[in-house]
Amino acid sequence: MKFKFKMEFKKKIVLTFAIIGAGVLTSHAQTGIGTINPDNSAQLDISSTTRGLLLPRIELVRTTDEGPVKGPAKSLMVYNTVTINDVTPGFYYWEGTKWVKMATGSDSGTGQSLGLTIIENDYTVLPTDYAVVASKLRGDITVTLPDVLVNKGRVLVINQTNGTNTGGDDVTVKFNVPVVYSDAVSKNELIAPFYSATGGSLKITLQSDGTNWHVISSL
Repeated sequence: MKFKFKMEFKKKIVLTFAIIGAGVLTSHAQTGIGTINPDNSAQLDISSTTRGLLLPRIELVRTTDEGPVKGPAKSLMVYNTVTINDVTPGFYYWEGTKWVKMATGSDSGTGQSLGLTIIENDYTVLPTDYAVVASKLRGDITVTLPDVLVNKGRVLVINQTNGTNTGGDDVTVKFNVPVVYSDAVSKNELIAPFYSATGGSLKITLQSDGTNWHVISSL
């Protein structure tokens, strides 16, 4: 009786190790989903003619914030669902220090669309904005510019179409941070000569160097 019990016990041990060994071998082979013949060049081969791959959808805060992911690995990919600070909906990957958006047809190349926003009141510039036009101002307004560090290289156009309101009072477009007009001039407001047959307008083009917003042209 004891001998039979020992034999059965040994068989179970051998079977257990055989299963573990098979699992180890499988872990080093390619994995196929929807196919029994995964490509040798792929660790994971997904095959389907009617379904796609759905990546995690999360709400990023800004490109330089890891959150809501904790300790993201380099090359980790997610789909961002919100527009806030310097992020917009789309696919992003973590490159080690920040989230980088993967370019699509609407982001670059032929047919690129640049955002134009017309405002009459205080406004915070969005990641999708290229030109912001302040029109029909009744009083001074403040335009909040994007974070200068995470927007290094970005170009913005700020245009003001009326220098006075209907009562004849001067109106000014102000900024939340100083912009550099020259080595000697930095101002928290839009300044430039007014001229035109329709009552005057002024426009500046800004570009971030990672430290300040610089005026690279003005009218």
